[in-house]
Amino acid sequence: MVRLNTEKQGATWVIRVCGQLGHDDVPAFEEACRAVMGPLCLDLAELLGLDDHGVEAIRTARASGATLSGASPYIELRLGAEP
Repeated sequence: MVRLNTEKQGATWVIRVCGQLGHDDVPAFEEACRAVMGPLCLDLAELLGLDDHGVEAIRTARASGATLSGASPYIELRLGAEP
């Protein structure tokens, strides 16, 4: 289960992704990303794990211009490895 917290920091919107980002959570994650108007940063410091659907959702957000911050080495490995 994931918890998403959205806040504006200056001109940038930050979505803090907390917990586990799995298949059932991806629609809420995608909706949160779509709702942001302007620069987006995904704060992954509290992301503990993600399945393949979560990996793809974050990769898609990154490809659409989102920046990532705070990812653990494990999360960075998961996001950097191609399927």
